[in-house]
This record gives sequence, C-alpha cells and structure tokens, in this order.
Amino acid sequence: MNLELLFGQIILMFALMLVGVGANKVKFMHEQTASDLTNVLLYVVSPCLIIESFEKPYSDSRVHALLVSALGLFVVYGIQIIVSKFVFKKIKDKNLQRIVEYGSIYSNAGFIGIPLVSSLFGSTGVFYAVVPLAFFNIFNWTHGVGLFANEENATSRLENCVVYCLIPILLLFLLD
Repeated sequence: MNLELLFGQIILMFALMLVGVGANKVKFMHEQTASDLTNVLLYVVSPCLIIESFEKPYSDSRVHALLVSALGLFVVYGIQIIVSKFVFKKIKDKNLQRIVEYGSIYSNAGFIGIPLVSSLFGSTGVFYAVVPLAFFNIFNWTHGVGLFANEENATSRLENCVVYCLIPILLLFLLD
C-alpha cells in the first residue's frame, strides 16, 4: 500500500472539508443549499456509486467474495443491534437511548472511505468497499429509521424496508 498516496488523499479530503467549513462561515451557501447538496449526495451520488461499482464482468470468485462479505456484514450488524440494546437499555430517557443506540451501530465512512479505497485499490477495491456501504444504507433506512419511529410511523418503516431492501433485490434479478 502506498502510504504517501493515502496521506495525500486524506490531506486533500480535509482541505475540501475546510473549504466547506469556510464557505459556511462566510455564509456563501444558504442553509437550504447545503441541505439540497446533502440530498444530492445521499439520494443520487451514493446510489450511482454503488451501481457503477457493480458493473463488472461476471466472476464466480467475485460473487462468492461478495456473498461472504454480505453474510459477514449481516451478522455484524445483527450483533451490533443486539449488543447496543443490552448496553443502553438502562438509559431512562428514551430519546437519548435511541440516539446512543443509533450512534453505536451506524458510522458513515462511505463518503471518506470510498474515495480513499478508489485511490489506493482502484475499481476492484471500490467493488468490495461498497458492500458495507450498501448494507449501511439498508440497515440505516430500515432499522435506523425504526429506532426513531413511533407506532404511528409503522407504515413508513414498512415502506423504507420495501424501498431499500426489496427493490435492489428485484433489480438484481431483473438485470440477470
């Protein structure tokens, strides 16, 4: 691994973050513009990155590695959810309990991790790096939303599960 390239990419990303912080400090962007840019990243760029990384020639070894990674991530998220329930169940304030559970389960390294993997390992590395990002999105938008939803929002939890779990699976079958 080229550490010089890695540190260069990290410095570049922090420089870009500083530009964003500076633009915010001098009121270069309105609050709505920042919100709109976040939505573009969340709903357009991230899904496109995931789809693009899977556009590779078929390989049994790649599919096997993908399935092993997916199974491992499913187990890891399951363990994290169970452990966080037990660790934070003594917190009296339900809102605080939800927040610390969510924060202990979900970390979003995708925005910084994917560019680093891309610069170090190329498109093959990105193929394997987006598996955790895809699972993050699936669990975040189903279990994560469910943590903060009350009984009145049970329908929205079901809709999120359908959108973020079933539709990608259907697309995979349709694309085969």
